[in-house]
Amino acid sequence: MNEQPSLIRRVDGSGLPLLLARLLLGGMFVFLGAAKLSDPIEFRKQIRQFHILPEEPGIALNSVAIVLPWLEVLCGSALILGARLRGAALLVALMLAAFTPAIFYRTMSIRAEKGTPFLEIAFNCGCGTGEVIAWQKLLENTGLFVLALYALFSRARRFGEARPTTAPVAIIPDVAAPADMEQERDRSGHVNAVSA
Repeated sequence: MNEQPSLIRRVDGSGLPLLLARLLLGGMFVFLGAAKLSDPIEFRKQIRQFHILPEEPGIALNSVAIVLPWLEVLCGSALILGARLRGAALLVALMLAAFTPAIFYRTMSIRAEKGTPFLEIAFNCGCGTGEVIAWQKLLENTGLFVLALYALFSRARRFGEARPTTAPVAIIPDVAAPADMEQERDRSGHVNAVSA
């Protein structure tokens, strides 16, 4: 029986949704990572406001402020180029799985402290774009998380992971055994050299 693939499978197989997901997700992460790299001190201050990492010793905050933007730029670049696509998508999904609850937690703590209605809460989340409205940022992160999962699990091959080109294989002629060596075959048919 010859069944036609579903519309969703055909659209996914075209590779265009994966290409769009890669470019959008990768572009966002390169842009946001570069914005954080432009002012690492400010980014460290923004991380500190979440109260997730210990302030003393400062190595945890400093390490995250230094490494995270570079990781975002690296993953975003890999997504754009299609290099190590699944690994980059997995790392982006994991980052978003950490960022989104942290933003929600910070939003709820602001709501509890100030009594501000949820839909009116705005603060600088450290994402690199300045002050954002919290519910919009939560929706944006959720959408990016869905794109990361799509890039991770898509079956598309076209516009997917960049495949390295293979170099021509050099043909090495068989080297004859020295005259003083006898050859014998083992049970599997391999030739073994044995001293005479």
